[in-house]
Amino acid sequence: MAVAGSARRSRVVGAAILAALALGAFGAPGAAWAESGPGGWSLTMVAVPAGRFQRSPSPGDVSVVGAFLMSGTEIPRGMFKDIMGVDPSRKDTSTSESDPVTMVNWYQALAFCNKLSLREGRSPAYAVAGVSDWAGLPYSSISTASDKDWNTVTCDWDSDGYRLPSEMEWMWAAMGAPEAGRGGGVDVAGHRKAFAGDEGTNQIGEYANVQSNNEKGILGPRPVARRKPNELGLYDMSGNVWEWCWDWFANAGGPHQNTGKGQDYKDAGVLVDYRGGASSDYVYGPHKVIRGGSFYGADYKSALGFRMISAPANASDSYGFRVARSK
Repeated sequence: MAVAGSARRSRVVGAAILAALALGAFGAPGAAWAESGPGGWSLTMVAVPAGRFQRSPSPGDVSVVGAFLMSGTEIPRGMFKDIMGVDPSRKDTSTSESDPVTMVNWYQALAFCNKLSLREGRSPAYAVAGVSDWAGLPYSSISTASDKDWNTVTCDWDSDGYRLPSEMEWMWAAMGAPEAGRGGGVDVAGHRKAFAGDEGTNQIGEYANVQSNNEKGILGPRPVARRKPNELGLYDMSGNVWEWCWDWFANAGGPHQNTGKGQDYKDAGVLVDYRGGASSDYVYGPHKVIRGGSFYGADYKSALGFRMISAPANASDSYGFRVARSK
């Protein structure tokens, strides 16, 4: 993704990486950082290979994920405004339009995905009853309260359009798609990482904007890609803002308070391209999964096995998102 004024960061990546990972390519895993073009903001997508990984402390809980593309950073304020015509973010704790957009609910994130897809001539991934003109859909008409039509949205997973990642896609990408989980193997260690980029000896502050290392007195989001990326070249997979995922929240205990523990997944065993259940079983009503921790969060909330949730109509100054694509 390109951020206005990020020229110095861009040059660090180098022309060789940029050439190797053209937008949309399913090549060797890695990231590219591209400057914004004359038309404004643009995305750089990172190739995430297919893989198999243990998602919880139970060795039998294995997720199989197909190859996909994920945006190298969270969607920044400037790009959201370019696509949606509005920047809803809380401004008094934000530093610039290079910070991730905030105050965006799940419905608004879906609308962004479809509008961006149309902007690039791609097929929208999402269909919502009553919405036929995504390009002309006013931001003000997107629901800010629980909405049956938006809650029953369908996703065309074979589309070449943008979408939110599934929870399992998000987790595999945050782990850095370890070599042990590629080519038919199963990675058994990535789910225990304390943060995206964790190697056991490095520090969370190098990779994540969290409460323990944020500037005192002015907690807030910070420019995307300000800290180090994980092994795939994905920035801010831990910290900065919570990221919306596609999945409804449900877990093994049935309707109850969320504990945040990875072993609370409702469905056990081997899951192939799992995209969540048909509905949420959370005691307080339908909730979606959010991942990665935020600038408000304690360090432990950035752990890759930690799950959190929010109602899809909720918006917060610590909520944002990044996008994925199947083609």
